[in-house]
Amino acid sequence: MKNSATLSIAIIAIALLSVSCNKRCDLESEDISSGAVFTTNPGNEDQLVVIYPSAGNMTESMAGDYHINAIDSYASNFEVSFDGGLTKLPVNYSAYSILANPIIVGCDVWFEKNVEFDDINFVVDYTLTVHECKNGCDEARYLENYVLVPTIPSNYTVNYIVVNL
Repeated sequence: MKNSATLSIAIIAIALLSVSCNKRCDLESEDISSGAVFTTNPGNEDQLVVIYPSAGNMTESMAGDYHINAIDSYASNFEVSFDGGLTKLPVNYSAYSILANPIIVGCDVWFEKNVEFDDINFVVDYTLTVHECKNGCDEARYLENYVLVPTIPSNYTVNYIVVNL
């Protein structure tokens, strides 16, 4: 029996209502200029959370280990807001971890972010499903795809999976 909890995060709500790419799938949930990433609160999916990295492109120097926890050298580089950005707080790493799943995409995309905990096998899968529209947009963007998740124990392995549709 598999004991797993699934956290599904739909990044652009309008895109979930539309299966086609007739409408532009602009990256409204990723503020490219400030680096802010909008997600939902684990355990309270109705609450909007904003993750504020201190700089962009930090994942380029993380050597594939995109799990940020209290002992990570990048831990102090993040703030979080549980009120849509009105107040920023240090991340409480005793309650949360941050995962990233960086990718280079075009400018017409939407994402599904799914984090699944397998407590029997001590594994966490962070699956990023990329829905890329083919609207002739040639602009490439590097997105780090941060998510706030419940604290991941140190004995767990994190898998970073990208599915392109």
